[in-house]
Amino acid sequence: MPMLDLIRFTRLAAFAAVLILLPAALAVAQQAKNTVQKPWPADFEAALSKPGKVTLYSLNPYKLNSLELRDNPENLYKYKVLGKTDLSAEQAVEAIAEFRLAVTQFNGDWAKCFSPRHALRIEMKPGDVYDLLLCYECSRMLTWHNGQYMFHYGVGGKSDKLNAMITAAGLQLAKPPGQD
Repeated sequence: MPMLDLIRFTRLAAFAAVLILLPAALAVAQQAKNTVQKPWPADFEAALSKPGKVTLYSLNPYKLNSLELRDNPENLYKYKVLGKTDLSAEQAVEAIAEFRLAVTQFNGDWAKCFSPRHALRIEMKPGDVYDLLLCYECSRMLTWHNGQYMFHYGVGGKSDKLNAMITAAGLQLAKPPGQD
């Protein structure tokens, strides 16, 4: 092989390697970027640390259409409420700990979907309400303050403890992913 052809071949092979490896490198960089989550705002942290009334929700993970939304004002952010229960102070601490744990267990990867099966409503006082909707399946949690979207976080872990709390309260539990 003449020297000029060898140089061209080497350059072409290097270019091909870059094209093949670049998407993987970008994916790893994006995953690393996703794992760095912003700290919770001070008012949100205060609500979690010293909550008032706390309600645990069991949700149907599929968004309702506009006709279904009109029929039931008890729905939560376009999701049908399967059941809800007001928590004692001890239960509230346990539920909030599970939501916090989910955020700390985020591995940097989430799905584009959002199918929440669990929610917490923290009412500090009348008219001062924080809502957290949690989707373990999609690895995301969305939050609202007084009905206004605030932010989202990546989550990880399992729903076992929240499911046990919902079941213990005698509420309907959403079917697990893949079984609905």
